[in-house]
Amino acid sequence: MLGPTGTKTESDCAPRSRLFNVEPQAGHYGVESLTSYVGRLARKHYISMSSMIHDVLIPALDKTYLNTMRDGGGTKFLAQSGSLNGIGDGATTLVQTVQNLTHRSDLYRLTLLPFKHLISDRGLIKHHRAWCSACLQEMNDSQMDVYEPLIWILQVVQVCSLHQQTLEQLCPCCHRTLFWWERYASPGYCKCGGYLGVRATVAMQCSVEEFKRQIYYTSTLNTLTYLAFGNAELVKQISVKEYIQTLTSVLKISRADLSRKLNIPKNTLHGWYHETNRIPLPVLLDICYSAHQKLVFTPKFNPKDHNRQCLSTSKIQTRLQASLSQCPPPSLRALASELRIDRRLLSRKFPELARQIALRFQIYVTEKRKERLSRLALDIKRAIVAVRSDGKSPTQRNVEEYLRKPGLLREKCLKEIWSKERAIVPRFGSGGKKKF
Repeated sequence: MLGPTGTKTESDCAPRSRLFNVEPQAGHYGVESLTSYVGRLARKHYISMSSMIHDVLIPALDKTYLNTMRDGGGTKFLAQSGSLNGIGDGATTLVQTVQNLTHRSDLYRLTLLPFKHLISDRGLIKHHRAWCSACLQEMNDSQMDVYEPLIWILQVVQVCSLHQQTLEQLCPCCHRTLFWWERYASPGYCKCGGYLGVRATVAMQCSVEEFKRQIYYTSTLNTLTYLAFGNAELVKQISVKEYIQTLTSVLKISRADLSRKLNIPKNTLHGWYHETNRIPLPVLLDICYSAHQKLVFTPKFNPKDHNRQCLSTSKIQTRLQASLSQCPPPSLRALASELRIDRRLLSRKFPELARQIALRFQIYVTEKRKERLSRLALDIKRAIVAVRSDGKSPTQRNVEEYLRKPGLLREKCLKEIWSKERAIVPRFGSGGKKKF
């Protein structure tokens, strides 16, 4: 609607945002963190972080516990500010609030929320602020708007891959640690007003291999945050299962051996493998580093989108017949994957062959299971004797530690074998004679 002078009236204009619609930084030094973005907003409005938090954010968040923290001084809120860049509910709430205040819709990419489905929050965020003095100095020299990259908040990141130096955690002026938000601090500056672009601490002493590993962590995470900033949907295509398979293939070991090598319970690795549990970020990076590969985005297989091979019926039948003499016998699912044909189609077109293949594989699996149980029963019996000869009680933990197979006796049938053998195997005294 036009006014008397032919101009738009106030009702026709888009609603104004309370805070400036500032563009997030994602340049040479990495993707900006959300706490850094809010700090830059405060700087552009010529207000302190104290005013931004107390007068803008906490009223907009409208949470009773935050009002209580504010009335108590707000130190607890500042101490938890690092988690606002993470994958928790606090990060989600702050993202929504700042987006409403700035009329932006892409601020969740300044946090680790795009990785929420993949990684756990255990050991994820640094409690205190960390920074690369060389990065801050270069930003300042090039007259950039100084910001702090997202990867600096991660506990696993200890070095800057651009300048090959460790991250700082002490202000060069007041020599104190900082929270990610402070009342009178801003990106690149301490709460005492000191400039953080000055090298203050000595380099971290570590081996060449450890430094190389740290550089790998930083460069890989930089790439991940860049890709998530450009297209967060790509992150959903990361497959932990694929990396575990690659590592077991490279090391030529089973998943059970891998769990012992990584010093983690077998059930935990099983949960990561089947993506029922989220994996800690340091462990995921260790797996990728050990497998000598980068974190890549591999789309999950979708049979409907896959180009199936055009094979004649005779070729399919020949392959199925050949599998009947194959040792060890393949499963019908494996043959269907090899031929790029739906398993149900094979069962429908070749019912008799499919039945014979499934039966052979079932017999094979049953025999292998019996062999495994027989082998483990002997191992358990030997372990009970050895543990008792050492003067210890053959408890589940002691037997598992002797066999170097943590969690082995959680399996019901193996626990029954252990219980039975423990009652049968005789005790030995110090003289080596049986005690009845």
